[in-house]
Amino acid sequence: MNLLSGAGAALLELIYPRVCPGCGFSAGTRPWHPGGVPMRGLRPWDASPLCLGCANTLLAATPVAGHLATGADRPLPVRAAGPTHGRLVDLVGAWKYKGLRGLAWPLGAALAAAWPTAELQDLCPGGWVAMPLHRRRRRSRGFNQARLLAEILARKTDLPVHDPLLRRVRGTGQQAKVTGERRRRANVAGAFALAGDSRDRPVGPVGLVDDLVTSGATAAAAAVVLRQGGVEVAAVLALGWAGPVRAQVDSDPPDF
Repeated sequence: MNLLSGAGAALLELIYPRVCPGCGFSAGTRPWHPGGVPMRGLRPWDASPLCLGCANTLLAATPVAGHLATGADRPLPVRAAGPTHGRLVDLVGAWKYKGLRGLAWPLGAALAAAWPTAELQDLCPGGWVAMPLHRRRRRSRGFNQARLLAEILARKTDLPVHDPLLRRVRGTGQQAKVTGERRRRANVAGAFALAGDSRDRPVGPVGLVDDLVTSGATAAAAAVVLRQGGVEVAAVLALGWAGPVRAQVDSDPPDF
């Protein structure tokens, strides 16, 4: 749902016509994904920039599962709405770095639709923890993409988002630009700490929510800090997973 209405929305569309980042079609040629309810980090003029066809392709992806090694800690399950592919990386990049904040709605819908509500409630009865951004990056970007995804999961499951619970206490630079598993682990070492009072810890296992999981070093480091603080992490929930999966899936990128 476009948060502007009437003449204001029409004028904005005329001056800055939407172009779908998935297929390149412009306004008036295809119907748009309708967007959703207001969320923290979305501005009044943000609208879903994805056409309905590309959004439906996201929704049709086959969920995948894997696991992350966490060193001395036990393995961490990963569940993703689909395997990572170039087009998904481009959409997430447009969301995070090109100002297309309204992509939160179709991307969040794809994550939430990957599993039945009851399955998510059984997996993570304690609720959701969003992967935090360092305050400088949060201020620069204007929103935390993982927090928006967690809020959409919370609305579907009626389970809380625990915020603040995990803090990013050290800026690390973009993990995607760091090559090699050892370097990735070193880049996020000591980057996280628990926040808040220990009496406010979730009751029951939680899901750690992120956008894309590649090597998994960031998610593993965050999960270890949570577990050491007495918070059980049942799984990482993400849009895309680049690692090996437990079930055979069609990993070809969809046609946007």
